[in-house]
Amino acid sequence: MSPRRQRTVRQFITSHLASRPLERIPGKVKELRGRYKGVMQFDIDANYRLLYRVENESRTVFILYIGTHPKW
Repeated sequence: MSPRRQRTVRQFITSHLASRPLERIPGKVKELRGRYKGVMQFDIDANYRLLYRVENESRTVFILYIGTHPKW
């Protein structure tokens, strides 16, 4: 992953995931549907995604995937 994408991911983790991981950002953060319900997607750029899940009880964020759009 390019240094620019790495910076974007680090900034997202520290500014968004650390304080408000379930907040949607139009065009950037959304909750997936169907069999992936409960998984959130952050669009790093047009080609790369970060997928994560939030466990509310323990206030824990699990990063599930970082990379190009997965071929489900």
